[in-house]
Amino acid sequence: MLLIFLLFIAGIAGSSNIDLNNSNNNGPLKPERSNLISNADPLENGLLDAEEYQVFSALIGEVFLGSKNHSIPVFIRDYTDFPESIVSNLSQSQERQNQEILQDFKAKNSHEFKLERSFNLKENYILVNEKNNPGVEDIIGFSRVGFDANKTQALVHIDEIKRWYVSMGYLMHLEKKGDVWKVKEMEMTYIGE
Repeated sequence: MLLIFLLFIAGIAGSSNIDLNNSNNNGPLKPERSNLISNADPLENGLLDAEEYQVFSALIGEVFLGSKNHSIPVFIRDYTDFPESIVSNLSQSQERQNQEILQDFKAKNSHEFKLERSFNLKENYILVNEKNNPGVEDIIGFSRVGFDANKTQALVHIDEIKRWYVSMGYLMHLEKKGDVWKVKEMEMTYIGE
């Protein structure tokens, strides 16, 4: 029943964010996440760089959609987020990363930003907020993207939010070859709530 409802919503989602919260959603209630760097209220509505959406889209295609059912829409968290607990792990990655990319990454992730429907995906996608839609599962979340000056190297943190808020985080280092972003390194940063 939930799948039919989600497919129906996906068909009418159009170009706006939607709230999937309704009384027919009997999914488990999930606890609030408390590990945000900033609970900016309201979220910043500044525009993200178009190249950031290219990185997000490349990651969804390469990492998340490889073998999945493409008839179900992709759920993307409607704001950027970088868990505070990961900040300390960045110092361990600094030796392997370009300092310029790390500085850009840290500066951009000082607070949350609202995402727009600017992803370049063939698949249908829906921007959701897991806090307002506790029954939605398999949400992909992104931090802001740190770049080098030439925008040929990128660093981004992604969250895979599963059932009951069990989630996994990855720090992704990407490289741009021509017009295509490809994953160069992937480091798991956490698994759990």
